[in-house]
Amino acid sequence: FLYSHHHYDYIGDPSTFPDSIDHIVGPGFIDAFVPEYPENPNSPPLQRDIEGRKIHLLSFADPDLVLGVFPAIVFLGDTRFFILDVPGHSINHLCALCRTTASPGATFLFLACSYYGSQFRPSVKLTLPLD
Repeated sequence: FLYSHHHYDYIGDPSTFPDSIDHIVGPGFIDAFVPEYPENPNSPPLQRDIEGRKIHLLSFADPDLVLGVFPAIVFLGDTRFFILDVPGHSINHLCALCRTTASPGATFLFLACSYYGSQFRPSVKLTLPLD
């Protein structure tokens, strides 16, 4: 279960997944939201949804590569799926890039939820936010 970010409308209902499904979160998630609600009233995830599951905290301190300006890691050692650290929208904001066809002429699917369109296509009229 990969959290793009912590907002309740993006978390959904993790309880609908089997208990064997781990949670994968970005930088800052554990510090801000664990323990979960109700123990932490400011935490969007519910304790019942995470209890007993393993939480994997991704680190981009030494990224595998940089895609554009975003640190990225090769997920599960497979170069068909990359997770990008895309801060700015929220704590732990992540995006993914999936390679859908092989070289030559590889194609990709970008999985993103972005607050600022300029995070991915900066222009003179739509620049990156400074904070």
